[in-house]
Amino acid sequence: MLIFGLVAFGTRIGLLQALGTALTLVGVGAIAARGDLQVLRSFSFLIGDVFMLIACASYAVYTLALRDRPKVSGFVFFSVLALAALMISLPLLAWEIAAGEVIWPDLRGFAILLYVTLFPSLLSQIFFMRGVELIGPGRAGLFVNLVPVFARF
Repeated sequence: MLIFGLVAFGTRIGLLQALGTALTLVGVGAIAARGDLQVLRSFSFLIGDVFMLIACASYAVYTLALRDRPKVSGFVFFSVLALAALMISLPLLAWEIAAGEVIWPDLRGFAILLYVTLFPSLLSQIFFMRGVELIGPGRAGLFVNLVPVFARF
């Protein structure tokens, strides 16, 4: 995030920001390795790891783009993004249906989908957009490093 901000906007990286970023990355590494250095020594990238790195880079670009987003409410902005994601997903859904590979959720699955739609998706993104407005993309983006911590629970 900080490097993208430097390249895109010329945002300087302060010493405390660099130290804080390094500290969070060490912490995330320690959590991912479960405190065992042997895990890091035998680490290799799988295709899912590569996809996750691409997703993280994409999220960094998105966070920086929030700095210059249109002057509309966070809800409206997120709704447009969600609608675009839905439109992109529809051909993939059609392909799954045509291939006979679609798995429809049961009632519990729909309840989980509703929860995920409202809280981790909608509200967290609106709060994140507000955080970018208040403290800027560089500092707000640092909190994305906590996602692996919360994913462990």
